Amino acid sequence: MAPRLPDRAEFQPAQVTEEASRRRALYRTEWRRREAEEEFGEDRQAFLASLDLVMRLRPATEDDLSRASELTVRTHQLNSTGLTYDADELRALSASPDHQVRVARLSDRFGDYGIIGLAVTELTPADSILRLMLMSCRVASRGVGGVLLNHLVKEALGEGRRPVAHFVPTDVNRNMLVTLRFAGYRPVATEEGHMVLAVDQDRPAPAHHSHTRVITGVE
Repeated sequence: MAPRLPDRAEFQPAQVTEEASRRRALYRTEWRRREAEEEFGEDRQAFLASLDLVMRLRPATEDDLSRASELTVRTHQLNSTGLTYDADELRALSASPDHQVRVARLSDRFGDYGIIGLAVTELTPADSILRLMLMSCRVASRGVGGVLLNHLVKEALGEGRRPVAHFVPTDVNRNMLVTLRFAGYRPVATEEGHMVLAVDQDRPAPAHHSHTRVITGVE
């Protein structure tokens, strides 16, 4: 009986994302990264520089929606608001002219991490409001959460909009607030249990050096 359990309907997920289907290969690649990191000892910056990190940020496609929804449920530490979206909700937001739903994919010289980040933004004539920004915990040590935020800030300012972010504090997401502050977001209000932060358009945070190259647009 036991060998047949995996074939039963109740053990078959409705959607199997790309990351889930190749999780074993991702674990093997991560083991190789950790071995390489040990060679650099305490010199973390040299290790990050050696990775040749590339983040690809693009609008979410139909094929991305299941993975993006999965991230909203599974990611807690680097998560700005804890909002969860199913695929239908993300599809509707993607089609809205007043919203942007973008996914971030990360790769390095060892291989592809897959889709590791999500940004849901509401656009108004004056503001670019980050309703949800999250980054998978398994890449938190790469510093790419700050890379994504810095890119979003630069983009909003270039469009003449004030970068705004909502933040809902939890027991585990304080690092997300620290990342927002380093990107130049400052508290401006508290509304119904969440914090509103904004970047001063006249005095944005200085650019930070990064070991990650950002590529935007559909591949």
